[in-house]
Amino acid sequence: MNSQFCTLRFACLSCLLGVLLLVDHTIASAAKWQLDVRVDKVVYQSGEAGVATVMIEQGDKLRGKLRLKSHFKYGMKQRVDLSESGKELAADAADKPITLKFTAPKREWGCAFVVRLFDGDKLIAEGRDIFAVGTDHFRLGQQSNHGGQLSKSTVGLFKPGGFWPKKWLDMKGTWSEIFAGLPSEVCGLVPEHDEWITMQAKYRMSKVAIRAHIEAAHRLGMKVMMYNNATPSGWVGTSWGRKHPQWLSYDASGAMRGNLRVRDIEAQKQWHVTLKPEPEISAYEPIYLNFTKPKLVEFGCDQMLGACQEFGYDGVRFDGHWIIGDVAGGIGFDVEGRRPNRGESADAVSRGILQQMKDYCRQRKPDFAIGYNYGDNYERGGARNPEAYRTACADGGMILWEGAAFGGLYSNWHLGAHKLRRNALRVHQSGGVHYGQVHMNYMDHLPCNDFSLRYYYITNFACTSHIYSGLYPGHPNYRDIQSLYYRFALRYGELLYDKKLQPLKRPADYLDVTADGKQHADLWWKLYTYKRQLNGRYQIITHLVNMPADDVTKETSTLDKQPAPLNNVQVRFAGRPQRVFVLDPEADSWIKQHGSVDSLMIPELKSWKIVVQEFPGSCEDLPVESVGQLSLRGLDRIPDPVDGRVVLPITLFATGDHCTSFSPDRNALLGMTTRCEPFALVKPKHLVMSGPGQSRPDVLPGRIRTIFRAKVADNGTSAPIFSLQGRFGKKTIKQNDFKEPGDFQEFAFEHDLKEGESNLIRVEFHGGVHAWIDAIVLEQLSLAKDRDLFAAQSLDVSKAPIRKNSTKRIHVLRGLWHDFFKLDEAAKRTGLEVSSSWENLSTDHARLPVDFPITIDELLAHDMVALLNVSSDSLKPVRRKNLREYVMRGGTLFVGGGPRAFGHGGYGNTLLEEMLPVQITPFDLREANGDTQQLQGTRHLSFDSAARVAWYHQCKPKAGAEVLLRTNTEPLLTRWKVGQGTVYAFTATPCGELPKDTAWWESKAWNAALDQILSEASSLPKGNEQSAATLPILAKLDGFNFIDGNQRTIEPLAFEGGVVPMSKGLSFGFDKPGVPKGKLVLPPGLIKPNGSVEFTITPGWETDFADLNRTINLFSATSKTHGGAFQIYVYVHSANNYALSVHAYTNEVGFKSPVGHGAMYAIKRAPVGSGNSSLKTSIWKKGQPKTVKVAWSPSQLVIFEDGKRMAASDYAPEMDLSSFTGPVHIGGDESGRLSRVLLKGIEIRGRAE
Repeated sequence: MNSQFCTLRFACLSCLLGVLLLVDHTIASAAKWQLDVRVDKVVYQSGEAGVATVMIEQGDKLRGKLRLKSHFKYGMKQRVDLSESGKELAADAADKPITLKFTAPKREWGCAFVVRLFDGDKLIAEGRDIFAVGTDHFRLGQQSNHGGQLSKSTVGLFKPGGFWPKKWLDMKGTWSEIFAGLPSEVCGLVPEHDEWITMQAKYRMSKVAIRAHIEAAHRLGMKVMMYNNATPSGWVGTSWGRKHPQWLSYDASGAMRGNLRVRDIEAQKQWHVTLKPEPEISAYEPIYLNFTKPKLVEFGCDQMLGACQEFGYDGVRFDGHWIIGDVAGGIGFDVEGRRPNRGESADAVSRGILQQMKDYCRQRKPDFAIGYNYGDNYERGGARNPEAYRTACADGGMILWEGAAFGGLYSNWHLGAHKLRRNALRVHQSGGVHYGQVHMNYMDHLPCNDFSLRYYYITNFACTSHIYSGLYPGHPNYRDIQSLYYRFALRYGELLYDKKLQPLKRPADYLDVTADGKQHADLWWKLYTYKRQLNGRYQIITHLVNMPADDVTKETSTLDKQPAPLNNVQVRFAGRPQRVFVLDPEADSWIKQHGSVDSLMIPELKSWKIVVQEFPGSCEDLPVESVGQLSLRGLDRIPDPVDGRVVLPITLFATGDHCTSFSPDRNALLGMTTRCEPFALVKPKHLVMSGPGQSRPDVLPGRIRTIFRAKVADNGTSAPIFSLQGRFGKKTIKQNDFKEPGDFQEFAFEHDLKEGESNLIRVEFHGGVHAWIDAIVLEQLSLAKDRDLFAAQSLDVSKAPIRKNSTKRIHVLRGLWHDFFKLDEAAKRTGLEVSSSWENLSTDHARLPVDFPITIDELLAHDMVALLNVSSDSLKPVRRKNLREYVMRGGTLFVGGGPRAFGHGGYGNTLLEEMLPVQITPFDLREANGDTQQLQGTRHLSFDSAARVAWYHQCKPKAGAEVLLRTNTEPLLTRWKVGQGTVYAFTATPCGELPKDTAWWESKAWNAALDQILSEASSLPKGNEQSAATLPILAKLDGFNFIDGNQRTIEPLAFEGGVVPMSKGLSFGFDKPGVPKGKLVLPPGLIKPNGSVEFTITPGWETDFADLNRTINLFSATSKTHGGAFQIYVYVHSANNYALSVHAYTNEVGFKSPVGHGAMYAIKRAPVGSGNSSLKTSIWKKGQPKTVKVAWSPSQLVIFEDGKRMAASDYAPEMDLSSFTGPVHIGGDESGRLSRVLLKGIEIRGRAE
């Protein structure tokens, strides 16, 4: 029987010879014999040796001799009996393991190893196990579990027979992934240390455990993918990025792009030592790259190949792969200020990047497997890069559709299944392997039961889609139905995933399906009918799916929503097949053959069955369905900005909504539009455009004109067709706003784009008529200038007193790589105290460092302020104005270079630029080569001739400035006087790679230069600067009465209900459950333009908000002018996101319409990665008092807790705070709902100017 054979080993008796009869046993008469069969691998290679272990559980008394027989089953009905099968078993064979050797079939796909137990000639038990044969693990089956900690202590879990091998054998996934297992992404894939904390997910990992994981999986025939993406993260990623500024991505202001907190990066430096990551530090803090650089792609490939060699990985699963802008990320600019595609088609450039990556890796490792994640829909990730998408799919690329239609419209089973099928078809016809994600990761808000899981599997399997991220047996959320469907899909994978499967264009030409003699809307089969060519024969494969009702969603998939079985399902065949098979994973027998018949009657269809017709000959002439393969043909060029005009291709805004598609149009600006289909709407309006994602900003701050260009098929009604939202506000466009149907029309909206804001645009489609949306155009009408934001008198500091004392303190605003400037060491040498604030990088909106000195008085308390590789939007206009006054009154400012400073920091048109002693230009980073690397001293400062610089800012000294250090072409350290103070511009950067001991920061001469700078900055006589005068008291709680600054009693307008004096303060329903009622209202006029409120608060609720999930108002006053409000409150967004906030909804000076202004800090540790996780945090507890002070001026909102500043926000133009003249509500809101807190020590201060 060729090489297929079977031998029996009797492991229970090592000295047993021959065959023994089983000794009679006394057993219960009703007991059945049972067989448990387990093969030793999930996947075998063709012809590979395997071993099965059989356990026999005794049943009824035997009448004859006990025998085992075994065979393979594969394909539809192919069976191969194994040689030397059928021997008699030993007397004590029951309850002891018996091992059977076999050789895997020389064919691919699933196989059943079947073992049968006979009492003489009577079959008394049967057992089987499932495995697959082949090398394409993405296509053969499903993904096994992924992720988790792999510290050294976990190694034992991967030993033969250990915890994980047992789980994987039971789970039947063909490949595994170690999620976020390596120190970072792109770089750091070959770790320097034996154990580390990952920069994503904060897992504790080790080399020995990763190797143990991979070796264990390989023993089972599984493949293991490393996790990777396009964004290096954390300390590992940023320390690598420092060396390669030419590979980084930048925003329109020139600043390198990232989403991270520098303070977190600092803490991460020690993680490989402590192996204890701080809980408040985010699990993912990335920087963005420009993968159009071939050397970067080669570097990334070498890192992946190095990880394969180091650990044994078989390939990669990208979460965001290497194309322009990542899958969901923004486009950005390169180091020279150009769009990274350099005027070429972004899709074509991305295709080239992917092809380079695939070729490079597979030339060096031919079996290197590659998987990709295209996010929550196809359009957002794939359609905007169709050629790159096809390149990703080609040659068996795995395409994960993360989310697998869980949210929004696609939560509906019908809509989601349609979308899933279209996605999978697009991938399949391009040569890829599609993966949908089972909802195990969504347990918190989606039902998990046999009904919901069943249909996750069915809707994936029926459309050639695999399952990603299942759960292992024994997991709390695991259900046995997963095992059933995983095993079934592994056994019959060729019917689900064969490359030869093609969906038939006209399924009704080949069969007809009815239930109870009628067509049934919830009986789906036409979408799921395929042809498959075999050798000399072909199959027509039809999935019969009894779909949930069309109003059932994933959120409502409780057991009572399980569709009722369909009865009398008749399948009539147009031609008489040679034979017919019906498959059902939940039937007693998975497959049943019906021979050659004209029709089938299925008495009951519960959920899913597969009907396979088999015919002789070829199916080549049977027409198939295909998804149109869009080619953008260069219509996605993303042009460089020209004269302040930015054209953003429509491809950057795709949302993937099912009523939209890309449509070429020669009258469009770039030749491509988004077509909106009214008949596809399933709700009043759909989000059809949103973007550009991860891009802050695409234009510079200033006056912007946003041009929305569209056309409609009919303009005959006044019904709304588009709703637009952006920095220009909310706009509605009606059908009859279009002058002519079929002609593009421009709708222009002017607005001010403030520094640090994004230019995100959202468009909703109301339907009614067909519509087409063209590219979005942004026109820079003017640039914002700091000077224009302030009155001339506020910039006049000529009468302000100058600094007269040295405080022996400096302040450092620390950007990335701040430590290379060596300021801390120099301060220690010169006897100066150092305080710090930390930059936060964001692609969403600028985040001000809360610890930076925010007032003039705070700044004057420092001899020097240093900005080290810091972007201007980390200061914003108010703080830059204050810095200017600080310098002009005698302070010293030191500005250090880097990819977020000078011309790469958006310094242009700011007061900071005015103070600099050098002339800067946008995107001014330059790489030094040869002699230009050498630092040269001047008559003002000598320097080490061996010191080198790799990257610097190209600039020129201003007239009157002193150049202290330079290269042979550029100034590097320049200073001049500004008023009574001094400004240093150090335009060298810590970037790039230099030979050991040659970098400028390693030079003793640099230490001497810093010592000189700090000594001069702190040369005044030692003393403290005078603090600012305090504001007058307007209202103060004295005992249980309120008094003013003159000790006169203030009579409340209301003091009633649940507002009760207690020994520890005023109770505002403090000890009352539910929603207590009452009011404390003070007279109007207490909220002045400059003021503060101080109070001690004791919560009467737990900060998990289990019994209080609402906003808690503490102080508020309204404006009669515009209806806005000034509020201090605990903001509760959800049980996990809450903060103490101050919010002023008012107009800005010079404007009429009110806008929101706020500052906040978290009062409970927010989940890492959530909106509040980037805030400062204080842990509040029930019954524990906190003293809070909220201070404000027209330009700032500041919050302190127990004397420590927790939050601060700046505003220019300034807020108009003069109109909050209404009564002040304390401890509750106007409706009388109390806050359930104790308040004491209330003190309201203020003055009008």
